[in-house]
Amino acid sequence: MTITIGEGLQNLSYPRGYTGPARASDRAAQFQTKFDTALSQFEKLAFQTPAERAREAVLKRHGLDEKALAGLNAAPRNTIEQEIADSVRRATGAESPKSRTS
Repeated sequence: MTITIGEGLQNLSYPRGYTGPARASDRAAQFQTKFDTALSQFEKLAFQTPAERAREAVLKRHGLDEKALAGLNAAPRNTIEQEIADSVRRATGAESPKSRTS
């Protein structure tokens, strides 16, 4: 028995780079990778002290890391270090209520 579909149909091909449907093991590996990344980021934050988080936040706000901060000239570095010290005092509660300004 022969089945004729028609003359107008073309042989369709898959897009370049298509490897077929994802296997369950591939999806599980992708999930595990994303989970491991999220877990390591959480652990990094969870084990930081409030002072470390405050310092990192100030550096991030200025688009710096520790190495870039160390490479700054004295005046800008001192300004940022003072901002870090203020932020750490606020984060750790070392700032007295009387010295706070609204």
